[in-house]
Amino acid sequence: AGVADLVVLLPQGKSLYIEMKVKGNKQTDNQKEFQKKATTLGHTYAVCYSFEEFQQIIENQIQK
Repeated sequence: AGVADLVVLLPQGKSLYIEMKVKGNKQTDNQKEFQKKATTLGHTYAVCYSFEEFQQIIENQIQK
């Protein structure tokens, strides 16, 4: 419980964790705890409420 919906593997051993939410829904406590662990380890975590947000996050990570 709490693991992000999507995981994208990035160069240098990092990962991008994406939690997809329907507008108005919020993260659960388990999801917030997972986000904290992921970011503490140096990974990127994002909550997206639309396909456009998801697309922008992916494009930004690819351009790095």
